[in-house]
Amino acid sequence: ETDRTLFLLDVRTEEEYLAGHMAGSFHAPGGQLVQATDEYVGVRNARIVLVDDATVRAVMTASWLIQMNWPEVYVLEDGLQGPLEAGKLLSPGIPENPTVSVQELDAVLTSREAAAVVDLGTSLEYRAGHVPGAYWAIRARLETDHIYIPPSGLIILTSKDGRLAHLAAAEMAQIRPQAIIRVLEGGTDAWAEASLRLESGDTRLLSRADDVWYKPYDTNDKEEIRQRMLDYLTWEVGLLQQLERDGQVEFKRFDAPA
Repeated sequence: ETDRTLFLLDVRTEEEYLAGHMAGSFHAPGGQLVQATDEYVGVRNARIVLVDDATVRAVMTASWLIQMNWPEVYVLEDGLQGPLEAGKLLSPGIPENPTVSVQELDAVLTSREAAAVVDLGTSLEYRAGHVPGAYWAIRARLETDHIYIPPSGLIILTSKDGRLAHLAAAEMAQIRPQAIIRVLEGGTDAWAEASLRLESGDTRLLSRADDVWYKPYDTNDKEEIRQRMLDYLTWEVGLLQQLERDGQVEFKRFDAPA
């Protein structure tokens, strides 16, 4: 069908998924898929097909999704019996742009050449760890926020795995036609895997950090964490009353047999 969106999700552990998975399936651990469905399924009421080696985890996950009133949830039988692919799923259609290796970038930074590194990952990923001296920006705001990047003949884009940086490379080339644009091969993950030093914190923000929904503990302020946790508990205690007032949220029940 060409008029329906389908998500083929492997609910096993990341290690199991990387060792071998069904072609075209994405990794979505069962518990996280239930708790943060919108992070894995971007189309409401899309068809969901779950894959598991013994179907136990897939069935449990499907049960919860059905109770959440997701309309079409299926468990694929023998989905891991045929030829499998190993490693991460490669996203189709992402253009390949000229790259620099982590060793080349390290040499550029060591030489203090006039180069700017721009991290396009999420603000949380940037805060957790980024290439030393890297700026952070939201891709959709590069056209306006690039003015805060100092004049530089070389701009190196990165993101967690490099894919978003490749998507933004052509846009940055139009915005800064006088600069050479390169993408860090493998992204910031490759930099970390090479055991090169990471810098943490909100050190050089070009964009306002409102790109993702921050969880209560996504701050270094202990008092702020405490207050956010209290706010969360208040919300949770009153959740049933909120659902009753909403009128749009529905849950399915599995009644016990008589």
